[in-house]
Amino acid sequence: MTFPLVAAIRVWMWQWTSWLPRRGRATRAAEPGNAALEAALLAPLLAGTLEFGRLMYAYQAVVDAAREGARLGMDATVTDAQVEVTIRRPMPTRSQPCSDATG
Repeated sequence: MTFPLVAAIRVWMWQWTSWLPRRGRATRAAEPGNAALEAALLAPLLAGTLEFGRLMYAYQAVVDAAREGARLGMDATVTDAQVEVTIRRPMPTRSQPCSDATG
């Protein structure tokens, strides 16, 4: 037993989504090679997205190193060599946590 409101919503949804392909309804057969063409078009897009992510990571690493160097450079007791060592230190990874991490 369905309530009248539920039945009305189903009819309304069917009317507004009638242009969408339905399961079980016959659709146009795919032409051969469509999947290969789609893969060829999307592969450079995916590679570009990954490269953009790597670029943003490298940019953020440079910005963080510059900020850390500026913080240390404001201290009068720190030498230029100590600042350079600090900013050239590699970024920590998941397998290599920060030395000042607690936990």
